[in-house]
Amino acid sequence: MCIRDRYQRRVHGDPEIIAIFPRYGRMNGDTVVDIWGKNFLNFDQYLRCGFGPKQVQGEFINEGYIRCISPPSDVTGAPMPLAVTLNNQQFSNPIDYWYYEHPSIFTLDPLRGPDTGGTHVLLKGNNFDPFVDMPINNHNDTCCSFGPLGKVPAQVLNSTKVICVSPPSYTLREVDVEITLNTKDFTTDGVKFNYYRPPFLYDIDPLMGPVAGGTEVHIHGSNFQDTGKIFCKFGDNTVPGKFVTVNELLCKSPRAEKEGYVPFQIAVHGDDFTSPDLVKYLYYDAPVIYSIEPTCGPERGYTQITIHGDNFIDPGMGMVYCVFNGTIFMNTTIYEPDKIKCSSPPVLNAHGVNENKVSFYDVRLTFNNKDLTDSVKRFHYYKEATITSVYPAGGPVSGGTVVNITGKNFHPECACNVTVRFGSYQVAPVINFTDLSLIHISEPTRQAEISYAVFCLKKKKKKK
Repeated sequence: MCIRDRYQRRVHGDPEIIAIFPRYGRMNGDTVVDIWGKNFLNFDQYLRCGFGPKQVQGEFINEGYIRCISPPSDVTGAPMPLAVTLNNQQFSNPIDYWYYEHPSIFTLDPLRGPDTGGTHVLLKGNNFDPFVDMPINNHNDTCCSFGPLGKVPAQVLNSTKVICVSPPSYTLREVDVEITLNTKDFTTDGVKFNYYRPPFLYDIDPLMGPVAGGTEVHIHGSNFQDTGKIFCKFGDNTVPGKFVTVNELLCKSPRAEKEGYVPFQIAVHGDDFTSPDLVKYLYYDAPVIYSIEPTCGPERGYTQITIHGDNFIDPGMGMVYCVFNGTIFMNTTIYEPDKIKCSSPPVLNAHGVNENKVSFYDVRLTFNNKDLTDSVKRFHYYKEATITSVYPAGGPVSGGTVVNITGKNFHPECACNVTVRFGSYQVAPVINFTDLSLIHISEPTRQAEISYAVFCLKKKKKKK
């Protein structure tokens, strides 16, 4: 008896590829390619993917999805047909798959950035743009990886330069930066990018200075580091800065072309500057002193001095002072852009003694509590005059009485505008005076109360 062999034959529809991802991979292979389509069956070793003449084993996921790993290829610059077979004989419709040369990263610029992210990092290397002038573009699939922080989109400039924006990192201080041209295959160059805590700018002192520059500006904030690459930026002008502490930096303002506000920024790591919207710095035209009056006063101080000049601005309370001897700051009142008033400081100690024998102080102005005017005027001090007697003690209301006044300190080194006051009448003496006596003819008045004042408007030379 003959027994007929029976063979089970399985009939299936032709497999069809609808889409693949990625559509390109590195020429040394090992790219995981996802394939979507229909009529995919799990035929074990017979389920294969053909990349041109080379075939690899396929991984069945379901009837509409399989996965293959690309083999190596020496062909770049031209598409390679990718097809699927279920029996190692008939193949599906082909879809173009492209190979490219593997990219490499040489260096990063900058090599560091703040942990808040947002640093534009320039990657320098090669093979970043393999499909130039070809009918395929992979730019949307080009990404940078910042270690475990994940991947970010890349901006392809050319085949040797790519820009990526660093993501934030509040725990990691160093990560490897790699690049992929298909979102899957990353380089393994291990180029390091370092994170640091960004500097925070709170305030600067002073907030203003003359257009000539040279103002010493103290910067207050946090997270300052002595990197050797500290800079301050006044508008468009950048100057080197100096590290003081983790909370203070120091810069000198550069010269400005004109007055007005400019953004102020700092950087502690090269050119990574803070926001220009945080602090403004005011440049002003240099104030000039033309004259002061009176030019002298008593040693007890508090003579009201009127200063005439130009470019007198009002920057706010606690900024404008008359500065005597470069060290004594006296409050001022700004009346006009060309007139300021302040009081002279006393030179007597608590016992009424001029122990430092001060005879004059140089007077300047400051409008930012730091920078002093280049122009300077001199204010002289004299010992206050004292009246011991007046003779006669009265006279007719018509005036004209010759009055002899005796006392001391009637003839200081600096004396002008010597004045005798009869009540509300204030007149100059008619006869030269000495240290002990003074003669004056009284003005008409009904009631007189004599006082004596000396004001120095111009220093007199002593007679030899």
